[in-house]
Amino acid sequence: MKKVKYLLSSLILTLMVPLIVNAASASIGVRSASSIVTVGSSVNVTVTLSSGTAIGAWDFNIAYDSSCLQMTGGSAHVVDYTQNASGIKSKAYNYSFKALKSCNTSVGISGAAVYAMDETQMQVSTGKAAITSKTAAEIQASYSKVNDLASLSVAGYEISPSFNENTLEYTLEVENAITKVTIQATKKDNRSSINGVGEVELEEGPNTFNITCTAQNGTPKTYKLVITRKELDPINVTVDGDDFKVVRKREELQPIAYYEETTVTIDDKEVPAYKSETTKYTLVGLKDEEGNISYYIYEDGKYTKYIELKT
Repeated sequence: MKKVKYLLSSLILTLMVPLIVNAASASIGVRSASSIVTVGSSVNVTVTLSSGTAIGAWDFNIAYDSSCLQMTGGSAHVVDYTQNASGIKSKAYNYSFKALKSCNTSVGISGAAVYAMDETQMQVSTGKAAITSKTAAEIQASYSKVNDLASLSVAGYEISPSFNENTLEYTLEVENAITKVTIQATKKDNRSSINGVGEVELEEGPNTFNITCTAQNGTPKTYKLVITRKELDPINVTVDGDDFKVVRKREELQPIAYYEETTVTIDDKEVPAYKSETTKYTLVGLKDEEGNISYYIYEDGKYTKYIELKT
């Protein structure tokens, strides 16, 4: 080991390069934590010396463009050795750099010399890490704007109309026994993201689901899927030319101030309702094709839209 320390001293004074004959090899790799960095921010770089043969001493420089990058952590010139009598086979060094301006640059190695434990010089291969620094505006401008879906479906069913990336609304009707379905979608651009897919639960009547594809630049595009789970023995009515279903579940109705819960019989079926002793109105809920529920005054088999006036 004294010879290795002596060799280190020699490297500091003057680099002596002995004749290489069938020398062992070593490599100095450079890896950046990110290939793109915003101007003004920092990026971490790891330099790793490695070999399949024991290493005793080494000397190298970090090569970079100081007009593009400023070293804020680490030593640009490394002269080092191991105190392990059997040598080492790997050693890592960590660096940090601050991006000074927009540029395409790299961090690499220059002037590398690596010595084995027997003081013979090893053949050295070096790498470099490419780094692109851009302003925040330049990075944002480079992001993809594609936010289209490549496909949209419900497992085991056919939605209507057939999928088209420019068609944003779809429908599907399933039997009452179906309480869950799986919404599936793929994206046109792998850099975008999708929300709103997977297994979903279905209530009776219309269920609206939004499937959003967000481009890399943050721009969203939403596809609307309305899945209607058929009701058991629905009561269909038409009021002023519009089609409705009578709400038959109390939990779907919101209580109304000054009205008491009651029931009425429509088409020989018991229906939840609300009644006021003051107005003498009996109100039932009607659900439109989109699943929206409104109250209607029910009297002698006729329906009149209920409008609540507040003072």
